[in-house]
Amino acid sequence: MQKYLNSALVVLVGILISAAATFAQVTGGAVTGSVVDATGAVIPNVNIKLADKVRGQVLNAQTTDAGSYLFPNVPVGEYTLTIEQSGFGAATRELNVALNQTTTVDVTL
Repeated sequence: MQKYLNSALVVLVGILISAAATFAQVTGGAVTGSVVDATGAVIPNVNIKLADKVRGQVLNAQTTDAGSYLFPNVPVGEYTLTIEQSGFGAATRELNVALNQTTTVDVTL
């Protein structure tokens, strides 16, 4: 009886490991970068929008105190990145997000 319980436990552990691997599949990429002014000083709390050109989905973020931003787990596709901060002009960049890739877009306002 013990032999059958051990076998069942091994099978169960195998199934759980397979299920965990399935949930870990990556379906997109990431977009990151920094925002600085003309002197190279970082700009914190900048509003950043990442708009999917096809699906119309818009993701929002803000720069950190170090002037950096990150959009993790972005679906693959074509996007428009818009950076806006009061007292500065707005900046727009076109970019493509590829599977398992991190796209870096640094911007000077």
